[in-house]
Amino acid sequence: MRSSPIRWRRAAAFVGAAALSVVAFRAAPRSDAAPPGRSEPAAVAVSATAVSKTDLPVRLGALGSVVAFNTVTVRPRVDGQLIRVTFREGQLVKRGDLLAQIDPRPAQPARRTCGSRAAGA
Repeated sequence: MRSSPIRWRRAAAFVGAAALSVVAFRAAPRSDAAPPGRSEPAAVAVSATAVSKTDLPVRLGALGSVVAFNTVTVRPRVDGQLIRVTFREGQLVKRGDLLAQIDPRPAQPARRTCGSRAAGA
């Protein structure tokens, strides 16, 4: 049994194609290797610390307005110009604390008149 020349050609073409694909596979760059001209990326420093239990501050940033839960209206018993305010906004005050001082000069003549009437009675 003789083999025909067509079979030899087919076999030679198959072997040639296989050899060509092996050469192409070996010559192709590998994805795990660094491309030429590029260096490996720099190492990243990592640090570790011991675990501790602490409170974290909670901050809330929002737009809006704040309204006091309780409000008080303060009215003077006499009219006059304020000379001094003795409290700061938001400060806790107690009954009898001096909150403000009013200029006493406009009220002094009326006071003298009332004092002289009381002394004459």
